[in-house]
Amino acid sequence: QESLRLIKRVLTILDDMIGDRQTVRAWLNAPHADLGMRTPIQVILGGHVDALLRILENALEGIPA
Repeated sequence: QESLRLIKRVLTILDDMIGDRQTVRAWLNAPHADLGMRTPIQVILGGHVDALLRILENALEGIPA
């Protein structure tokens, strides 16, 4: 259940930051430099949602990746 809670937190942050669900889906499927050019969805499916969550929480705090 912990991993589902983390995924929910990621989606909540993205919804708060971006708002538009279509744009959130596009962001989840776009390669990201801070994730080694993997897509966020690849990171989630690979079991590393914590790394993605850390990036997003740092962005909320204004901390560069």
